[in-house]
Amino acid sequence: MRKILTLLFLIPLLVPAQSWAPIGATWTYKQVHCCSPDSTVAVIQVMGDTIIEGRMCRDLQMTSGWSTCYETPSFHYESNDSLFYWNETDNNFALLFRWDAMPGDTWSTAINVGWSADTLDWTVTDTNHMIVDGELLRTWSVNTVPRHSIFYSPVWQVTERMGPSGSPFAWVFGACDGEVYLNLRCYEDSTLSWLNPQFPQCALVEPVPAAIRFDDPLGMWYVARTYPEGSIQNPNFAATRTTRYFFSGSMNFAGETWNRLHAQHTWDGSPNSTFQGGVRQVGGLVLFLDTLNVIDTLYNFDVEVGDSVRYPDFGAQSPYLTVESIDTVVIADYPHRRYHFSEYPQTLEDVFTDTWIEGMGSIHGPLAPRMPATLGYHYSFPDSTRTTCYFHWQDLLWEHPGYTSCVTNILLGVDELAAMPITAYPNPSAATVVVAGLPAGRHPFRITDLLGRTEVLGELSGTSATPSIDLRPLPRGMHLLHLEGERFHTVRLVKE
Repeated sequence: MRKILTLLFLIPLLVPAQSWAPIGATWTYKQVHCCSPDSTVAVIQVMGDTIIEGRMCRDLQMTSGWSTCYETPSFHYESNDSLFYWNETDNNFALLFRWDAMPGDTWSTAINVGWSADTLDWTVTDTNHMIVDGELLRTWSVNTVPRHSIFYSPVWQVTERMGPSGSPFAWVFGACDGEVYLNLRCYEDSTLSWLNPQFPQCALVEPVPAAIRFDDPLGMWYVARTYPEGSIQNPNFAATRTTRYFFSGSMNFAGETWNRLHAQHTWDGSPNSTFQGGVRQVGGLVLFLDTLNVIDTLYNFDVEVGDSVRYPDFGAQSPYLTVESIDTVVIADYPHRRYHFSEYPQTLEDVFTDTWIEGMGSIHGPLAPRMPATLGYHYSFPDSTRTTCYFHWQDLLWEHPGYTSCVTNILLGVDELAAMPITAYPNPSAATVVVAGLPAGRHPFRITDLLGRTEVLGELSGTSATPSIDLRPLPRGMHLLHLEGERFHTVRLVKE
């Protein structure tokens, strides 16, 4: 359990991996409870073979940990590069993974969420390979969406032999007490041993606070850009659009491993993302590998007061900003350095400046030093780019104080916005909220979590005396209400 995976572009001729779940194979995860701090290690082991309806199935059992609500899919059957599991609810084999899937391929899986039947729709967005202990393993980046349930743990990446990055059971949610498997810590069978590079060992250890790393594969940024969309009829018309930046997989270049940075629109509901380049951090230096395989420095978190940083294609006579002061901000119980740069007056109406936070990067977005065209504070028009939120997986570590939500997507005249506010009350609420300020007409809406995953879909009427939404199906915490119609509006909701 000491091997670190390596991703390749050019795959050598190697012996392909063996079949899924050889006898004796073990998966180890951290296991937590939704409403208390208790945690332990869960171990799943292949105990042997079992014949069901004439098919030889692997028998997977939990040998360590606890299970109260989970309906664990114990019996797995592999055939023609596809993996099935025995669904004990309807006494049938259900398709789970397709090892031969290509980008764009889709399929569906019958699942049990708590005690309710549902269907999980899979979409493959990317494929790759990695080598572990000399064995070639196929990997897939996937989007998984249940058709009905909001109580669901998503799957982001699937690896042949080892399964999803969460767990083989990540798509089953224990509704009665919120049992959750977190991150595959290690996998081992008779020929293959893998330890997740995020963890020092399989066993749980008390986390020691440390500075976040810019290339942390669980890092995620939400970046809102506001820019003028004026016309003769309405010169104050402005648009705000939020882009999500995240890491998905890694790649090998020049003998080094680079995390793949992607960007995804949040305003059109598309699951597609655009590859931005590779990121690798060495000490305080963050390197960026662009799509033309050119390496450049993105950040240097070792700079001191008086040092200058170059911003390419800045549009200024001197494309450099100087570090004027350094203070600290506490993130995840650890003090991170914050770098304040000098202001550069570009014209009489705008000023270029920047602020970095160690590990998180620029407050104008993770790629701002390479794309500084919208770093300015434009006084005559609202034209700016700001990091609204920084997440580590599902943990919100930093939030811009000037934004009411991580995701803001509007196309709206600023005068109209001030005249017609849309609000929801009571907020927080344990049951129902009333939406006030809706204009006449139909208003489709969706409620998402802070990661953009859809939880509830519905429609409101602006002619109703008290248009309301039932929040009782939602878990406690923060959610975002996205209203559509003549204009798009987002309201932050808190479920008690």
